[in-house]
This record gives sequence, structure tokens and C-alpha cells, in this order.
Amino acid sequence: MKIKNFSLILAAGLSVTALSGCGIYQKYDAKKIDSQLVKEYAEALKIQDDSTAFGNLSWRAVFTDPTLVDLIDRALAANKDLRNAKLNVDIAHAQLKGAKLSYLPSL
Repeated sequence: MKIKNFSLILAAGLSVTALSGCGIYQKYDAKKIDSQLVKEYAEALKIQDDSTAFGNLSWRAVFTDPTLVDLIDRALAANKDLRNAKLNVDIAHAQLKGAKLSYLPSL
């Protein structure tokens, strides 16, 4: 009898706890958005990208140590996955060229 009462009290307590958390969130109101943040975002979108950014630099311009450059060159030359990817790109280009040539009239 005590186990049934305990499980009933536990279930009631858990359900009350779970249901009491439903009202903690407020509804979304677009008027409450910080207008300063919106202005800063709009200004950030207007700024032109720097063409000399780090991501646009060649790896040879970033790594200038001759030993490191030699190691990278050897790794790139021996990279089977990179060669396989290049061959796949070449195949795709050939297929695209063939597809474009199929639009030409045939005799």
C-alpha cells in the first residue's frame, strides 16, 4: 500500500513540476529586438570584403619555411586521394563537354 501511495505522489509531483515549466517562456515580440543590434548588422553587411584576407592567400605565401614547403610539396605529390579527386574532376569536365557537344547538329 505504501508503494502505491509513494508512486502516486511521485507521479503527481513529476507532472506538476513538468507542467509548471510551460509558462516560463514569453511569446516572441519583434518590437523588442534591440534596434542598435539591427543597425550594426546592417552596417556589417555593407562593409566590403578585404581581398587580402587570410583565406584568399596561397599556402606558399603563408608558409615560407623552405623545409615545410618541401614537406607540403612532397605530401601533395604523393596524395592518392588528391590525384583521384583531380581525375574525377577531369572526367566530369569531359562528360560536360560531351553533353554540350550533343546539342550540335549531327550529319
